[in-house]
Amino acid sequence: MNFLKSGELANGTVDPMSINGAILDRQSAQRPVSSLVLGVIVLLWGVILAISAPGQLSYDSIVQLNEGRTATYLSMHPPLMSAMLGVADSVVPGTALYLAFSMALFFGALALLISRAARPLPTMVLTIAACFTPPVLVYQGIVWKDVLFANLAILAFAVLGTVDGPLKGRRFIAYEVTCILAAFAALVRQNGFVVILFVALAIGLKEYRRVAPTGPAKKAWRSVSFGFCAVLFALGACSLSNELIRITAVRQESVVGAGLMVLARYDISGIIAFEEDFDLPLLNERGVDIAKFENAIRQNYTAERLDNPLNPHSSQIAISGFSHLSPAETINLWQGLILSHPRAYAAHRIAVFKWLMFPTDPSHCLPVHVGIYGPIDLIQSLGLKEGTRPSDQALYNYSTHYFGGPLMNPTFYAVIAALLIAYLLWRPTKGNVVIICMLLSALAFAGSYLVIGIACDFRYVYFLVAATIVAFLYIFASTENINLSKYFFLFRKDKYDA
Repeated sequence: MNFLKSGELANGTVDPMSINGAILDRQSAQRPVSSLVLGVIVLLWGVILAISAPGQLSYDSIVQLNEGRTATYLSMHPPLMSAMLGVADSVVPGTALYLAFSMALFFGALALLISRAARPLPTMVLTIAACFTPPVLVYQGIVWKDVLFANLAILAFAVLGTVDGPLKGRRFIAYEVTCILAAFAALVRQNGFVVILFVALAIGLKEYRRVAPTGPAKKAWRSVSFGFCAVLFALGACSLSNELIRITAVRQESVVGAGLMVLARYDISGIIAFEEDFDLPLLNERGVDIAKFENAIRQNYTAERLDNPLNPHSSQIAISGFSHLSPAETINLWQGLILSHPRAYAAHRIAVFKWLMFPTDPSHCLPVHVGIYGPIDLIQSLGLKEGTRPSDQALYNYSTHYFGGPLMNPTFYAVIAALLIAYLLWRPTKGNVVIICMLLSALAFAGSYLVIGIACDFRYVYFLVAATIVAFLYIFASTENINLSKYFFLFRKDKYDA
């Protein structure tokens, strides 16, 4: 088998990747695109788009659509998605065109990763089943930055995966497109920068594994160089995109400061809720009734989310107290309380993260959203109609059957992602490093909410959910029938032979 020699290293030894993966790599690269699988993916895109169009819009969606239409970026949302909504809205008023584009990112990634299926018919059936679960059927129809971020990030890794397939020999094109998509993802979600890091890691690992007549040191240097260049390229794309938005904006305010203020106030409230023995001299100097302020916070605080609708009166008292502090003073108070009360801060952060990953009552964590709801004045000015259509209500009713089950539980996806990573490491092929990095980035992204989480909404971990679904379909599509007798003694056919 001469093709195994392509994995031979300069010292005459054989790369372990080639021993276990060369045959699978060659088969995958030579496998034709399945018209059946590709056709089903296109059909699913059209069907799910038709079901949800022009899209499910919440308060955030309405605000961002208005920002895009007016080119005025004043909310806490990063402006890229608002700008994209504005561009789509200028062509076809509303969100239908944007929704078609966002869905195309997800289904395009699926097409790149599973269209060369080893088993087209079973892959088709499993793909249909996966796409008719709420995380795909409903969420792909919601106009949220969480969904756009996940779709951009997954497509970035899917494009990178083509280096060993359709774009073999044109890997720099794939690298550039991947970095641009990762940059856009990072601009859509505040903590999306983690995707750039793992894309750079994947590129570096792919370059390290490329066959070259060099020693390990040179290969390591090549790997680090490519990874570093990938980060620089992605950051350059971020800067260019931000500059284009700034130039075309009528008005724009920093989202970083606003986001930090929200997080700071929530953390301060959490520390006060978990700790009783401390002073707030600055607020006392400003004439704030400290006892009343602290009592209001403790009545209003919940680890479920920042805004507790059950205690509007105490919430207003807390907000009034914070209003006596400037942004800089709030940040200083936040930092000081974290340093002086680390145990209370840790208890608060763990409680918030626990609600996100292990929700006690999933119905409190906005498992799905359907219909068009938000500021009524903006809805009217945008030419939209508030309410829920019968088809939207049917989607919600269908989704309720999954509430409380594993498919709507973030921890389930985290465990499955870890198991998939273990399986991909056990079955080493060149393409797997991309999927491993995608899953690691999704886990890291979800983990970032241990520090920045402000609510338990399921959408915050949608990248982990969608990436796990795509990775599972990729593994199923790319795996031939496995003869377990090769790996487990209990299944060996010659077990009882003399």
